[in-house]
Amino acid sequence: SAGWEFTRLRTSFGFTGSWERDEYDTQTVFDTTREELGFNLGRAITTQLALSLTGSVERYSYLHQGFTDKFGTVGGGVTYRPGRWFIVYARYDHAFRRASGIPSQLLGTSEYDENRVFIMVGYRPHSAEMEQEGGAPGYGSAPAP
Repeated sequence: SAGWEFTRLRTSFGFTGSWERDEYDTQTVFDTTREELGFNLGRAITTQLALSLTGSVERYSYLHQGFTDKFGTVGGGVTYRPGRWFIVYARYDHAFRRASGIPSQLLGTSEYDENRVFIMVGYRPHSAEMEQEGGAPGYGSAPAP
């Protein structure tokens, strides 16, 4: 597996990828190959508003069963900080699954799609002294020793 991430000023992006192969001497029905690709992209539009995009796709191939399973998620999020103590985060994700060569009737359909929306409102009280004494700005952490 490998990954790379770049962050500069208000923008960040990254890529990940992995490949794995499992082979068994006695139970070859479980032999499989797995591949995964992923990305993330983030941008702070202002000090109060940030956007993000993420995605990942995985593929499992079961070599001696003639079965391939592809699934993944693609989504985007918005973070809004109206004040020092509040944060509002909204995210949309589309998850999918596509399979071919289903090995048994127990698994049912070979396609799946799901749309998810997540909204979080956070309240994080902290004092100005915590930020000035070495704590992480805006995160309410304890001061550094």
